Amino acid sequence: MVDLKPIVHITGTERRYNAVAAVEHDGQWRLFMPFPKHRIQQAAIVGNDRLVCCSEDSEVCLIDWRSGKEIARRHISMKSSSGHVRVTDDAEFIVFYRAGTYLDRWAGAHSIHILQSNSLETMVEGDAVSWAADQRAGRIVSEGIAQPTDEERCDRSDLQILGKVTEDQAGHLLFICCDGDPRNAESRRRFCRIDRSDWSISAELIPNEAGPWIWLSPTGCYAIAHHLGVPSVDDGSVDRDHALRGVGYDEQKRNWHVLELWVTDPPGLKSLITTRKGLQTESIHDVIWEQSEAAFWIKTGTWSRSVEFQRVSVDGKLSPAFAFQRFRNKSYNVLQDIVDVTDTRTVEIQSHEDTVYLQRDWCESELPFRLIAEDEDGFRKGMRPYPPSRLVRKLLTQTDRSHVVLVRDFSKSAIVDALAQLTRDVRDRLSDLLQNDVFEVSFKVGKRTISETAFFARLTRERIPVASALRELLTVYLEVQPRVIEASKIFRQIWGPENQGALAPAMLALLRLSPDAHDVFRDYLVKRDGEHETYSTNTIMKLYIKETKWRDLAMIRFGIYFALIRHRDGIRFPHGPLDEYGLLRAAEKLIAPDQFAAEIVQELEQFVVHPGLDLGEREDLYMALRSSLELTDYGRATLPILAASTSMNLLRDAAEQGIDPAILDLLRYAGTKH
Repeated sequence: MVDLKPIVHITGTERRYNAVAAVEHDGQWRLFMPFPKHRIQQAAIVGNDRLVCCSEDSEVCLIDWRSGKEIARRHISMKSSSGHVRVTDDAEFIVFYRAGTYLDRWAGAHSIHILQSNSLETMVEGDAVSWAADQRAGRIVSEGIAQPTDEERCDRSDLQILGKVTEDQAGHLLFICCDGDPRNAESRRRFCRIDRSDWSISAELIPNEAGPWIWLSPTGCYAIAHHLGVPSVDDGSVDRDHALRGVGYDEQKRNWHVLELWVTDPPGLKSLITTRKGLQTESIHDVIWEQSEAAFWIKTGTWSRSVEFQRVSVDGKLSPAFAFQRFRNKSYNVLQDIVDVTDTRTVEIQSHEDTVYLQRDWCESELPFRLIAEDEDGFRKGMRPYPPSRLVRKLLTQTDRSHVVLVRDFSKSAIVDALAQLTRDVRDRLSDLLQNDVFEVSFKVGKRTISETAFFARLTRERIPVASALRELLTVYLEVQPRVIEASKIFRQIWGPENQGALAPAMLALLRLSPDAHDVFRDYLVKRDGEHETYSTNTIMKLYIKETKWRDLAMIRFGIYFALIRHRDGIRFPHGPLDEYGLLRAAEKLIAPDQFAAEIVQELEQFVVHPGLDLGEREDLYMALRSSLELTDYGRATLPILAASTSMNLLRDAAEQGIDPAILDLLRYAGTKH
């Protein structure tokens, strides 16, 4: 019986994504959460019984996944948490590294850190290379640890890795290294080997006329490069932003289907291979080598329904280009990737969790193209193993550390005391109470523990008069939130239960118990990730206006502020954001157009100062509100006053608005019915 190799997936939930490493072996799943407060950036199987994970803050954990026992844990030095991991073929070493592509403009050194796989002991680490005089031998060093002298500096370069680190049959680690911007013809590129006996580097200079080496063969004997074409004459006509190594974009496009096949030791061009003969020129996005190194497969297209595959022999012989009818029939783009070329009869292509197969016999056809019908593609649904979501949720639930607040009973005095304690906790140690970017609370009332959402819903339903305690809690939270976000390196906001913002149930409860608390809601709205957090604007605001109405001038002012928040969030309504919840009709009943215009100016000018604009200018806000005002008689009466007070041209006729006059009449009639 064949013992299948274990595989690992990084998974989680929508809010706690990349929190779980799931190992699958023989149809069984074992789940691990090595970094309760951080996300997993990389994970790999080491040998047959070990799992290694690296967190977003570069902490590495080695686990025996069969027994669940942790073997070792440590932090490593990396320039960036994002990157790659490779385990050597003999499972002796683990390589963490950051790399770029030949399309990247040079932006600083990359890092590499090689660890012994049993103990996580460092074998070599660094972000620079110290070269010998002949520039063909060197060692990886840490530029920040040992600063070179001026005499040494000319022989030292930043470590800039292009593409993936691979391995040859002798166990050398192979990679492409570049000095300077990879896009420039003047940058120097090397084909590097790391000798594991002393961790030294030997290098071959890649000829300057070579295209960018991207795809190394399994043993490193060959390298495949895009053939860029003939360099342009530097007469100022070349678009430097799109030029690669002196070759203009139009010339590159003409050669999208042409590859350079190089031998690597020493570097020499073996042949130029023109793929997709007789077919439309398409850019080659990936190359997958066969283990024999006698041929490789190319992929054109990425998410497109027109993804095609073609087998290319190193002697230049081409199969037809293949595409799958199953995916071309879709009304949306479909991800397709070759995942296995080891079978002698078929090639396995994966699309999300499904699999199709390409018969190798078809490669002998002389046709330039073959569309594989649905009844011959061997389609198998759900072949990609993936951990059951219920197991992932169960693990995360077991490790959830929601902050438990003790409440004696469900009386006013007990709840006020509990909210006061929660307020102190938020003020003194909010960062310690976070799980990644989530702050979740539960309440233990007597012997029963209830969720944050249920607690505040009951509090509101029973009309417990604790508005002042809620106001204090939210005010303190909004005061400390910005520095906690900065210190914890959280993106934009702290989250709470069920994809809501932190303390969102408390915010809703405060508005229901004290409708005049929209001053707190203003601050809550601005201190959130408006692009992704929509509960506040779509649920809390909807309930608030439904229950409270636009009942006074202060609410009208808040409504104008809310419209500006919606614009700042990036929400673009066809007719502007001002009347999303019926503000215009309410304002018409309360104040005259001149006062409404004055309130708009006051709110908008203050908004430009605080909280300020992420994008655009002050004028953009006026233009956004204009679209709303144009749709009612009241709004149109407000516009000239607004234009006069701001000295802006805000008036347009129906033709300039792009609206049929008949539709305007219909909108006016609808307005009178309200």
